[in-house]
Amino acid sequence: MKVQRDGTEGTAYRNREILPLDDYLQITGLPFKMSPEMMAETAFFGVHESSFASAEQMTRKYLPARISDSLIRDVTEYAGRKTFEEDNHRACPIDQNLDKIPDKPDKKGILYIMVDGAAINTRLKDEQGST
Repeated sequence: MKVQRDGTEGTAYRNREILPLDDYLQITGLPFKMSPEMMAETAFFGVHESSFASAEQMTRKYLPARISDSLIRDVTEYAGRKTFEEDNHRACPIDQNLDKIPDKPDKKGILYIMVDGAAINTRLKDEQGST
């Protein structure tokens, strides 16, 4: 691809240089020759569809490139592995400092937790008299 030195495409300019397409698209050295955004989109379909074949059908409908089900599987597994490694890397310092976490909180109070839209009533006593 012929590109001007300032990075814009041009055909009527003297100052042109030859630039490899992978460099121009900024995918040199990236796995699967996809941009990070395209890998994220591909992995999104791979995770959210019931099969990689149905993910392939969805990518044909919503993405500009045709991606095979086997490539969707490879990208999804790669993204999942990278996510797992990053989570482990972040959790390592926390795991090493678990013994420094106090057993009891320093502050007194009530903790309210909501799970799936259900809340625990702490104001009214139940029939046994406990809260």
